[in-house]
Amino acid sequence: MHRMSVSTSLAALHHSVSGFLLVACGSLVACGDPTGDPSAGADASSVATCGTGGEHVVLAGAVALDSASAGTITVDGKVGGINGRSTIGRFYALNLRDIVGGGNLDSVGDHDIAMLPLKYIDKAPDVDCSQPSACRGFFALAGTWTVIETLPRYRASFVLSDLYRHDDTTNQLGAAMAGTVTGCVDANRL
Repeated sequence: MHRMSVSTSLAALHHSVSGFLLVACGSLVACGDPTGDPSAGADASSVATCGTGGEHVVLAGAVALDSASAGTITVDGKVGGINGRSTIGRFYALNLRDIVGGGNLDSVGDHDIAMLPLKYIDKAPDVDCSQPSACRGFFALAGTWTVIETLPRYRASFVLSDLYRHDDTTNQLGAAMAGTVTGCVDANRL
């Protein structure tokens, strides 16, 4: 039996959707862009903002996100991904494609995404992803996830490639996507 938990320094509202554990933070000010635009503020230059000592996640490139809400997703005490609030009323999860049996991203150093593929989804809570534009995301089948530290904070940077659309909560690859996603995460690890 595997134990899955989420930790975040902000008040959390947990919601499970087909293997994704989504977290909402309790403060709109601390949750990033209040305009509701998931790409607002995210660009290549903002990737350097994750080392400031506060919760932060940035994705730039084919998918953009800049959020001050980042918590770790753990299985059996090992980090398998991150999640948080992307915009007002929307939540994200970026985790291993096989979150339970697919390894972990918990040791300092480089992790080969070809061996540990990732999936990302951004959605509103209690939304049926079969509705057009309700959910958006990607699978990454190549790239590198570099863990900088695991304690007292979880910090990592990444370059993800070989991307495929992921607009529902299944594990099925969608159409191929052009480009790469670069980014970083700085999360409290409770």
